[in-house]
Amino acid sequence: MFVWAADLHFNSARTSPFQFGSSLAQRFPNAKGLILTGDISVSHRVASDLKDLHFGFGKPIYFVLGNHDYWDSSFRSADNLVREIHNDILYLQSDFPVDLGNSVQMVGVSGWYDAGYGEPGEVLMEDFYRIADLKKDPVAASRKRAEFMAAKLVSKIEFALSTGCEKLVIVTHIPPFEALAKEADHLAWYGSKVLGDCILKHAPSFKEVLVLCGHTHFAQKYVIGNILAYSGEAKRVLPVLAGTFDEATFSVSPI
Repeated sequence: MFVWAADLHFNSARTSPFQFGSSLAQRFPNAKGLILTGDISVSHRVASDLKDLHFGFGKPIYFVLGNHDYWDSSFRSADNLVREIHNDILYLQSDFPVDLGNSVQMVGVSGWYDAGYGEPGEVLMEDFYRIADLKKDPVAASRKRAEFMAAKLVSKIEFALSTGCEKLVIVTHIPPFEALAKEADHLAWYGSKVLGDCILKHAPSFKEVLVLCGHTHFAQKYVIGNILAYSGEAKRVLPVLAGTFDEATFSVSPI
């Protein structure tokens, strides 16, 4: 069993990463690891916050970055900062699929919003001012990033299939389906249609596909075909768990 958290935002949280990790270790002593679906902190703090979290938790951490994790940096620079933090802190976007046993594998990409589920309009994300790659033309740059993330996911899916994977867990930050973003203020910047289309295209190659994401701070569930997708609940100043994942039964229990 794994525990799962979304949008912990340790840079503004009242609970430290070490405290949160320690509480998880006490509450879930048999957990095999912690899955994080992005927005861990901000760029210059992510690596150190993950180290402190791991020190408190004592088990492997599997993560992707969220949009806040790139603040005050660039995509490339922020990615490079977290590629090799610790052997037990795995950046899923850089690593090969994680074998969870019983033909179950876990892959991850951060994803990115692409205005595929709504018009950009006049709503501006703070990302547009705080992420170097987005400052010049945020709409075009966001769509380019989203397409890059989808292509990266395809390569991971193909690799998983080549090794006999039958059930796939996809960890991402931006909701890939409109139904998971419907509670958000502005759909354009809360969903990645290109990633959703990618998942829909490749899902029939597996017996089951599970998607875990964050970004909206709302707990939602969406089922389509053999895909079961969840967005995780989050609170900005009080880190909480979104749920647990049982790899044996391939099921999620929201908390």
